[in-house]
Amino acid sequence: MKKITKGVIAAATASAVGGYLALIAPRLSMRNGTSKFIGKVFAHRGIYGGDVRENSLEAFEAAMENGYGIELDVRVSADGQAMVYHDPSLTRLFGENSLISELDADTLRREYDIPTLKDALDMINGAVPLLIEIKCDGSDISLCPIAMDVLKDYEGDYAIQSFNPLVLRWMKKYHPDVIRGQLSTSFTLDGMLSPRYFAIENLFTNCVTKPDFISYNHKYAGNISLNVCRKLYKVPTFAWTLRTSEQWNHCADRFDSYICEDLPKKKKRQ
Repeated sequence: MKKITKGVIAAATASAVGGYLALIAPRLSMRNGTSKFIGKVFAHRGIYGGDVRENSLEAFEAAMENGYGIELDVRVSADGQAMVYHDPSLTRLFGENSLISELDADTLRREYDIPTLKDALDMINGAVPLLIEIKCDGSDISLCPIAMDVLKDYEGDYAIQSFNPLVLRWMKKYHPDVIRGQLSTSFTLDGMLSPRYFAIENLFTNCVTKPDFISYNHKYAGNISLNVCRKLYKVPTFAWTLRTSEQWNHCADRFDSYICEDLPKKKKRQ
């Protein structure tokens, strides 16, 4: 009886481990594509501060001048344009309650100087690699085809990333040749408790989205699934968002690329 019980337990354990590894397995066939992003430092929303606003053309220009890659965010306007902006509303940066999705692109460009994705791509023009975060809330992923239509003729290096697994699933289906990454963090420790967030935190959605890399909050570098993905599957991992040398030192041997703020700038000649 004991032998049977031990055998059942061993089989159940092996099955559970196998199921877990299948859940978090990334795509393994795009290593050549991801290699161009390995070891890179990306300026989080560009290099900004003072009169230079995040996710602005000026912030991107500063990142380019200093040789950094650029991480930027994209949301959809009321008239279906891909706009480079992080928050759902104008509240934090402009003190207004309007949503990006409530205003048309012309208004956002003219009154708030918010660039379209095309504006940003035209200026960057392949000079540095890009991490483009698609900001889609809930099940509305209508921004995906809009953004990819803008990107279809872009010849520079870029990768798509998102917290929303539905975005990556769409990318997997319609643009499998594009490098894609799953953004994540410890939602539970941040107080966001739901089966959906638990699955994203532990990378269980990888079985559906098959990401080529993982972008994870550097504070939670000890996440088991993150480390299994990196050590077993050798999937590239990106740390976000580093702001101090202490954070950098902590992440140096835990991640392959870095998304940073407060980056050092080249000294301008007098």
